[in-house]
Amino acid sequence: MSAQLPDRSLSPGRRLVHQLGAWLAIVLGGPGILVPDGAWLLVIVGIALWSASASRPGKRAFQIEWFAASLAWAWICGWVAHVWPGALAIMGPGLGLYAAASGALLRRIARVAPLSLVAPLAWIGVETLKSILPSPFGFPWLRLGIHFHAADWILGSARVWGVIGLGWVLAALGGWMGDVLRALGGEKVRLGRSTAFAVAPLLIGVLLPLIEPAPETVDGPRLLLVQPNVSQSRKMQSRSGTELFRDGVSRTREGLAKLKASVEPDVDLVCWGETMLGLPLVDRGLVAAIEAGARTDPWAGYEVDAAWVDDWLDVEDNFIGQGLFGKTRGPSVLPPGTSFLAGAEYTTAHEGRVRRQNSVFLWNAKGERVGVSSKRHLVPSAETLVGLEHFAFPRWVIAKVAGYVPDFLAADETGVLELEARDGRRFRIGASVCFDNVFDDPYTDPTRAGPLDFHMVVSNEAWYLESHEVDQMMAFSHVAAALSGRALVRATNSGASAVIGPDGRELARLVVGGNDREVGGCLVATVPVPEPGTGVTFYARSERLWQLAVLVAPLVAWALARRRPAAA
Repeated sequence: MSAQLPDRSLSPGRRLVHQLGAWLAIVLGGPGILVPDGAWLLVIVGIALWSASASRPGKRAFQIEWFAASLAWAWICGWVAHVWPGALAIMGPGLGLYAAASGALLRRIARVAPLSLVAPLAWIGVETLKSILPSPFGFPWLRLGIHFHAADWILGSARVWGVIGLGWVLAALGGWMGDVLRALGGEKVRLGRSTAFAVAPLLIGVLLPLIEPAPETVDGPRLLLVQPNVSQSRKMQSRSGTELFRDGVSRTREGLAKLKASVEPDVDLVCWGETMLGLPLVDRGLVAAIEAGARTDPWAGYEVDAAWVDDWLDVEDNFIGQGLFGKTRGPSVLPPGTSFLAGAEYTTAHEGRVRRQNSVFLWNAKGERVGVSSKRHLVPSAETLVGLEHFAFPRWVIAKVAGYVPDFLAADETGVLELEARDGRRFRIGASVCFDNVFDDPYTDPTRAGPLDFHMVVSNEAWYLESHEVDQMMAFSHVAAALSGRALVRATNSGASAVIGPDGRELARLVVGGNDREVGGCLVATVPVPEPGTGVTFYARSERLWQLAVLVAPLVAWALARRRPAAA
């Protein structure tokens, strides 16, 4: 007769206490909660408590873990309350469901190996699934590895294994600590094996930056990042683009005047943030599309024709060509030889429909529009209804809540803009918008596609005032720069505007009166760019393989657990 395994079940009350403690540590360790950069050691403690309790069976385990994680994710994403508090009732349970799924998976594979191995399998596997599913089903906010964004000693390993590898190290260390807790509680745990599974990823993470160092760089273009600090309420209440445009021009003049007074060289590029141009820009081929039958959707609230297109093109020429560049009448705002980049809404045609996109535009030093890149990842309910806009009831509900029908068109790929600097050198810029900053593909895809010098993120974080959302966005930017091996520039409306080097370290940030958010001003910085011939990071080349590996590995562990007998 075989000996039965000891009862490892956990009572609902104890599970709730352990899970609440785990998520409290994880939340407090996040960027902007206790300290701006976060505290990854606290996150390890949280993973330890989570894995030690979630690995044990018990009544209502899934529901309890879902509840605790829902509270935590509502806190982590608490900044959304500044837009609409009701969103927390969706985001908290939605993200909490993924966390509960990780716990359910962990319970099924816990007998296969120590927690220092199975905890990363369960957590990183589900987290990766969450990051690649399309919105609104997927939402890769604050993946575990992001907590290492300011740890220079290991951040460089992202060039090889991305956020996945960084997260694995944290989960392995937390799982090892969970094994220690299990051993202290009287469970039979092979701490030697557990230690090996925890130490190995940590050592690899320390060595990888030495094996694949950050690319050698040279000084690239000089940029003037203009941060006007327009409140979101005033931005939305503005009845014309003139007010926003004047704010941007005023800040730009101030920045250029200070630059001239300090006898510094003129900048190559002036950058404004997301939709800060204040007027819609029109596809120059839209007239042909309209003549071919393209029309606006019934809920758009406006009609377009050739005259409408010509009128907006004239407005663009008046604001940009004449106002900023002084093409036919002076004086210009921008010094000769300086180009201009800004975020604006873009009206174009797609599959017979006239659509809007959230985009980034580049004008050369002659005042000619020479490139556009549009947002790839749209915010559910704010920019897209993921097809529900075709039905009357969802349109009615969202119009009551938001005052408009969000039906923007997502771009298929990240656009690359080509800047000609004052010295004649050309730089290729991968341009993304706000929510894109949460994902990897807006930075890995253009790096793989061809030569790329740096990334540009235009963003409007005025929605969230001084909340920790800004710290989280900065953390995403650090990791995006590190894993792609390219510098990243953030041009925002209200903060944080910054330049991050290709190794993920911050080089410059706009700070006014000790604050980096809800302040106005300008930041001048030179962007480091890779030396000619610099290749692509290993992670950018192997991104899909890493994702596949961590999706398949938990399934293999599950299969092994099912074959392993439940009794010794």
